[in-house]
Amino acid sequence: MDLLRSEDFDNTVVPDKFLYFEVMDRTHILCNHIEVALGDHPGLDEEHSAMALQASELLAEIYQWAGRKMGEVTKDD
Repeated sequence: MDLLRSEDFDNTVVPDKFLYFEVMDRTHILCNHIEVALGDHPGLDEEHSAMALQASELLAEIYQWAGRKMGEVTKDD
């Protein structure tokens, strides 16, 4: 799978605590939206409901990772 990077992606940016916090904020919003919008949706069969749950779980892993990274960069503050 290709990375979700646009041609304008700037790989010279060094993430700081605010960027990691933003990642946490965005993943939290997405996890909640997936759970609310698809959690009990009657249009999904069990397989696709499980896929929605898996997407939410993967986003939660990104949230946890960003929290650890934010903790690492704030140790220097």
